[in-house]
Amino acid sequence: MRLKKIIFTIGFIVVFILAYHYSPYKIEHVGQRNKVWAYRVSTIEKIDFIQNHYQGMEIDVMFDSERQKLQVKHPNVDCPPIDLKLFLNTLNENKIDGIWFDLKNLHIGNAAEFSNHLGKLTQDFKLKKIVESPNIESLQFFRDKDFKISYYLPGSFDEDAETLASTIKLIKNHLDEFEVDFLSAEMNKYQLAKQHFPNQSLLFWSPRGTFHSEYFIDSWNRNRILNDPKVEILLVRVDFDSGC
Repeated sequence: MRLKKIIFTIGFIVVFILAYHYSPYKIEHVGQRNKVWAYRVSTIEKIDFIQNHYQGMEIDVMFDSERQKLQVKHPNVDCPPIDLKLFLNTLNENKIDGIWFDLKNLHIGNAAEFSNHLGKLTQDFKLKKIVESPNIESLQFFRDKDFKISYYLPGSFDEDAETLASTIKLIKNHLDEFEVDFLSAEMNKYQLAKQHFPNQSLLFWSPRGTFHSEYFIDSWNRNRILNDPKVEILLVRVDFDSGC
């Protein structure tokens, strides 16, 4: 009898952990669900689930200048690219608040074409549209196309003091020269972003999932970030059956 109880208890714990792992409803999100968006959505199969459980989504986008097409694609992830037009056509605007476009290969040489193509594809969208890149100058091409602009903070922020000071100075110089709506970074940069850019609206992402040695620390940090009034969005990982 005791052995059965032990087996039942272990089984219950395993099932609970797996259910919590795949559940979009986490304890640290309580009271701030409107800020929680899905991180790196890369397959059409995920869209229905995400639209029903998250306020928005982030997608990686690359511009193929030779074919003049936009694709959902990350340069370092081995997943088949998806035509962005096809991807966007599957969205239900009544179910989500916005889309965060991470522009992976944006540069000054393709910024005009990139912004024109993305602007045309999304011109009828009534959703919040965010474009993100570390190339702050190129982001200005999206300014007149109804996009919110997010400057992806460069540098690792864990450099030595001299290098960090140089990075912060570079960012501040860019912010003096160019207009942005948000600063964005991985959530491990939260403290430094708050310290050096206290008046900026912020966006963060949390790429690690449940099965991680620092999950409880990450969970506490996500809750703290979500409760910061300067933080508008936190991207969280969505685990799915698809390898992408």
